[in-house]
Amino acid sequence: MGIRKSPIMSGDRLDHIPSDFIRAQVTRLLRRFSISYRRTDDTTQYIITSRRTGRQVSYAIVFLHDRKAKRLHISKFFPELMRRENSKYLSAACFVLLVQHFSQHMVSEPCHQISLKTQARIFDAFYARLRDFHFEIWKNRGGDTVELRSGCAHLPMDTMMIHSAG
Repeated sequence: MGIRKSPIMSGDRLDHIPSDFIRAQVTRLLRRFSISYRRTDDTTQYIITSRRTGRQVSYAIVFLHDRKAKRLHISKFFPELMRRENSKYLSAACFVLLVQHFSQHMVSEPCHQISLKTQARIFDAFYARLRDFHFEIWKNRGGDTVELRSGCAHLPMDTMMIHSAG
C-alpha cells in the first residue's frame, strides 16, 4: 500500500466552516446522546451516554495533547455508535464535534495536526471520507496498521454542551 497524499499538505492548518451536512448530523447526535469528558493532564477521555436509557454507550474515546509536536493524538476512537439503530453518519459527527471540543477547551496552545493509528480498511471506510479533514497515510506500520495525520481544522462550532464528568 502506497502513501496517499491529500491535496493539502499535512501540518497545514485548515480553517473553514463545517458543512451543513455535519451540522445536521451533530444535531441528530446530540438529540440522542449526551457527551461528557474526564481530563487528566494532557489526556481527555470522552464518554457518550444514551439520553433514552441513561446508559454509557462508549468506553474507548481518548485524545492526547502532544505538546512538543503541537499535535492532537487520538489514542482511541471507538464511539460504538454504529451499533445503534439509525446511526449512519453519527460517528463522523461525533469525531468532528470532539476534535473541535478538544481543540477549543482542552489545550493551552493550538494543535496544528491530528495523528492516529488505525487499520488501512478503517482509513478507507471512515477517515478518508471525513470531508472536514484531509487525512492521509503518514506511515505504514506493517501488517494492516497505518498511521494517519491531517491538518487540524478549527471550525466555528459551539461545543459547550459537552460537560465535565467530574
